[in-house]
Amino acid sequence: MYRTVLRNLYANKELSEQAVRSSGLDWTLVYPTRLTKAPPRARTSSANVPR
Repeated sequence: MYRTVLRNLYANKELSEQAVRSSGLDWTLVYPTRLTKAPPRARTSSANVPR
């Protein structure tokens, strides 16, 4: 069942990742590990850190 339901989601994810990889830009892909309806337990942030 999950294979059928998630097929399009993973196909779209793969296409978007290919577009980012082939863009010639410096990139980082970040995905949430788990989303819930619960209130946040911690503050998070992201920063553009030069390498």
